[in-house]
Amino acid sequence: MLKVEDTHIFSSAFFLSAMYSETNGSFQLAPQGGFTPTQNKAALDEDFIWRNTFLFYGSKRPQDQAKVDGSYFFGTGNLSHELKFGTSYREGEIRSLSRWPGGGIDLNFYEQYGYAYNIVQLTNDGITNYNVRYTNAYVQDTITTGNLTLNVGARYDKQDGKQLAGVSAANPTFPALIPQRTFGGQDIGFDWTSISPRLGLTYNVGGANRTLLRASYSRFAEQLSGLAASWTYPLYPYTSVYTYYDDRNGDGHSQANEIIPGVLFNSGNYNPANPSQIVISSAVDSNLDPPMTDELLLAFEHAVRPEFVVGVNFTYRLTTDILENERLVFDGDATSPANINSLGRVHRRSDYVQTGTVNVTLPNGQARSIPVYGLRPGVTTRNNNSLGVQSGGFLTNGDREQEYMGVSFTFNKRLSNRWMARGNFTWSDWEWKVPESEREDPNQSFGGGNRDGDAVVTCVGTGSGAKAGVCINSSWSYSLNWVRAPQGGISGVYNLMVTDRPDQFRADDIHVVDLRVEKEFTFDRVGLTVGADVFNVFNEGTVLQRELRLGQAQGNFVREVLSPRVFRLGARLSFN
Repeated sequence: MLKVEDTHIFSSAFFLSAMYSETNGSFQLAPQGGFTPTQNKAALDEDFIWRNTFLFYGSKRPQDQAKVDGSYFFGTGNLSHELKFGTSYREGEIRSLSRWPGGGIDLNFYEQYGYAYNIVQLTNDGITNYNVRYTNAYVQDTITTGNLTLNVGARYDKQDGKQLAGVSAANPTFPALIPQRTFGGQDIGFDWTSISPRLGLTYNVGGANRTLLRASYSRFAEQLSGLAASWTYPLYPYTSVYTYYDDRNGDGHSQANEIIPGVLFNSGNYNPANPSQIVISSAVDSNLDPPMTDELLLAFEHAVRPEFVVGVNFTYRLTTDILENERLVFDGDATSPANINSLGRVHRRSDYVQTGTVNVTLPNGQARSIPVYGLRPGVTTRNNNSLGVQSGGFLTNGDREQEYMGVSFTFNKRLSNRWMARGNFTWSDWEWKVPESEREDPNQSFGGGNRDGDAVVTCVGTGSGAKAGVCINSSWSYSLNWVRAPQGGISGVYNLMVTDRPDQFRADDIHVVDLRVEKEFTFDRVGLTVGADVFNVFNEGTVLQRELRLGQAQGNFVREVLSPRVFRLGARLSFN
């Protein structure tokens, strides 16, 4: 008698691919006004509008990359496996030059603040030379059994870099005041190693592929940025010395014979007593870790009809170990012989006192007074309140967190019966979690992030350009109002948020209707498609952007509106 047992037979397959690439990218941003050492400098006028010319920036960025990926299909018992694995190595080098034409900037707004003269900022070249290296390996197994699919995997990352040698040319007009600087290179001071898990499952309810339940958990390590890798690079930003100039010929530009000797203030990487010295003003935590984002996804998807699917998706993200720039301060003069070779200490809340008030009128006509805080007498810094390399800051992992929650409702009508449609509705909330211990500096800086419950926003910036000052978050844009204020004991200015909430004043919702019609004609082996488009059918003039900086004549002015109605006709030929 022969007994036959039920058996499962699996075939196995193995695939492997490899790739190597080498690029030699570079670019430059050359101002139309020129960037020669002998020409007039760029000028920032009393309305904070750039005149004459602007900053030159050039960068060479070669990159090498190699990677190997593989897949292995096999079975164990009742389980089928798709095992994916791989490793890669990428190295990028950045060699950058920043140069202000004429060797500086004419700051023509100081007289309106009560200064005797306007000020010229004398500079040398800003040099940033470094490389970054990224090594990773991953493995992921997709396991299928019956109606259940399970994904289990992990990723390993190692990220590090090196600061390379560089030479910064002297100021073309006053080389003795800002001489040439030479740097031999150094390690960036830390490296990042992380292991990130990936877990996911999909369950086919009923086995008919009509209803799917999905859940996943993932961890993501932030990529090492150039900002972090070059944090202690001593030749960037450019060295700056600020001094008065008497504009005797009234042309709005400083000439050599109009500059009044005497250093009013200077950048943190400059020693007035020894201009040739390379001053190290910033530090980095040797135990610095990459910011981590933990993400949980839950999803429900149901096919009402084979071609019509609806779904609900829930997303939760928590970002921790966020990088922070903690100001380094000194008890006494930051540039004294006792302190010039020291990095100082990390600031504390007790180091700050109120130094003034800024009065501003909000877009709704409401008057508001904004307190301004600065360092108390006896405490100084080489920090200029900008998040950047060599600005007198200690780069470390803070206790601030970002929390995101979002729910999306989706539908998708696949192409059938000659039509298709898809759409979604999303509710989301993305905000900062800030413990009180993290609020050493009590000023409410532009962009938020220093008050618990603030919306998380991403801002382009506050400088020049059509999109300067654009800020967005998950549900609104162009909403922050701010004002410039003297820092009070700290060189430079603060950019302060002047509303209780970042979204207190919001642009109108944007509703745009576009239409398109097309017809396809076929002539033997040639196809002709003729189409017509109408954009912004109802010719809406919705305001897209306003001047967000208040306290000036152009405050709250409209800067951009939705494009008007546009008609477009087109034709396309195709050949079989």
